[in-house]
Amino acid sequence: MCEENGYLSSQKSKYCGLFSEKTIKLIEKRRKLFLGYQNGKCDLESYTAAKRDALDSRREDYKKKSIRETKKACKFYLENNPRYLWRWLKYQTRRFNSSIIDGPIFDSHRNIVTDKLEKEKIWADYFEDMAKDVSGNSRGSEKWRKIEQIQIKYYEECDRNITWVDIQRAIKATPNNKSPGIDGIPSELWKLVQEEKTPESHLSKLLVELILKMWNSAHIPKIFNTSIIVPIPKKGDLRDTNNYRGISLIPTLVKILAKIVAQKLNELDSKYNLLVKEQAGFRSREECVSQATVLYEVVRRRKIKGIPTWIGFIDFAKAYDRVPHETL
Repeated sequence: MCEENGYLSSQKSKYCGLFSEKTIKLIEKRRKLFLGYQNGKCDLESYTAAKRDALDSRREDYKKKSIRETKKACKFYLENNPRYLWRWLKYQTRRFNSSIIDGPIFDSHRNIVTDKLEKEKIWADYFEDMAKDVSGNSRGSEKWRKIEQIQIKYYEECDRNITWVDIQRAIKATPNNKSPGIDGIPSELWKLVQEEKTPESHLSKLLVELILKMWNSAHIPKIFNTSIIVPIPKKGDLRDTNNYRGISLIPTLVKILAKIVAQKLNELDSKYNLLVKEQAGFRSREECVSQATVLYEVVRRRKIKGIPTWIGFIDFAKAYDRVPHETL
């Protein structure tokens, strides 16, 4: 009766998807012969032969599975799908359930620390010290006003109110599959309203209200002003906290507001030529690949003409962490 009404579990064999039907049958045969051998109903030679056949078939299945997985990785690479390729690599290397920062780290006296709570304190102290204004460059805007009086032009576009079109552009420019901030809201949630011509849904109206409230008041609420810092390894000994850089996971709503501000600044720069053309950082269509291509072409042409080229690379340690915000 249970079988007729579908109440029985239809759970498949635990080998389903791993071994072929042929291998599963050989394994079952080996088990039956083993029980028969224990009960004296089967000879040792028959069981040994069945065990060997099952083992050979398993090895063949593992080999085929390895080929399938390799083809899958090649497919991700050829289709330029890095997200799934990295997921595949993490799974193959068994890194899908662990984190780099789970390992031991050094304290300030170069002693190895493994306790979770102690490591959390070391990381907190490390990023707190990095954020301290040791030089005094960010102690107040008055310092910079006294150093140099700069005549700043007024641009009416700066005070233009944020429109729904501005918000739409910012949402569409926000990438998917990124870790959310402390609020746990992913970018995909806001993208649900990106095709609305006007704010019609409750979500889009709420989004506009929050964005405008922060923009008009020039104030970001504390819940949105809190970031989660994730240490990312750069080089060298991973037990040394100095060999990490911090990535701040900020709430996606603040990301949208920041993109709107960045768009406004880019428009001002394009209209009034505020920045010199040599400035390539953070500018649209001036990414690292373009700069590397130009550099390669310049060096190549000079080499053809027999002209030597000297290139200077300056790497400022913890540069982003030492930007005097009050100067900006």
